[in-house]
Amino acid sequence: MPHILGPSCAYTHTHLLLLLPGELDDEKTSKLAGVTRLNLANNALTHLPNSIKDLTALVELDVSSNKLSKFPSIATWDRLTNLRLGHNALTSFASLASAASLAKLDLSHNKLRAVPTVVSKMPALTSLDLSHNAITLVPASLGNAPRLKQLKLGRNAINDIDPALASIASLSSLELDGNALEDIPNELGYCTALSWLVLDDNPLDDIPLDIIDDVDAVKAHLRDRAEGRTPSEPAEAEPSEPSDATNIDAADNPPVA
Repeated sequence: MPHILGPSCAYTHTHLLLLLPGELDDEKTSKLAGVTRLNLANNALTHLPNSIKDLTALVELDVSSNKLSKFPSIATWDRLTNLRLGHNALTSFASLASAASLAKLDLSHNKLRAVPTVVSKMPALTSLDLSHNAITLVPASLGNAPRLKQLKLGRNAINDIDPALASIASLSSLELDGNALEDIPNELGYCTALSWLVLDDNPLDDIPLDIIDDVDAVKAHLRDRAEGRTPSEPAEAEPSEPSDATNIDAADNPPVA
């Protein structure tokens, strides 16, 4: 059940969904000490107070679907594992100086023009959603996220992907639909864990449309290209040789009634 944070309220709940009367300020934030899971989504917030850094017990924070244009600098959220900032107006994100435990980060539907460099300093990150922004480049630094499994980059303006992305051995899901890609790195063909690849709505020159939805076929095509091989065509069936039998034994085969 949603809670309304009033002037005389203090919460010791560990999991809160809050409806705020007005902006979140230092006084209201002080009442949330000890909360581990905080949902502030859909509150029309335009900013978060610096005092939010004092909520050091946070494990999950959802501030999606607000009106935030920036996020305060935080260096004290060592326990945070899930941060949702989608559907805001963020133009940059360099706010987590310490994010050793962060596993899921959602920055979708914002106004980012670049992949935040801070994500390369998140050793526990497994899921990153940067879809629906204005990003143009997938940088080499993203290859420094060693545990990343799911990467969503759809609906941006990406026209270049650094081959270092393929160095993420754990990468199993990559969404690149709706960008400006004319090609993707051959190195992605050697990502053995990659089992989901979305490439729709890109002006791709060299990847045949008839294989674009088949991740294994795309990876094979990239490997063939990297190794200078012409993609193999299905082998034609060899014609059967005519029988040269001269004696036929059909004994002990009575007709079926």
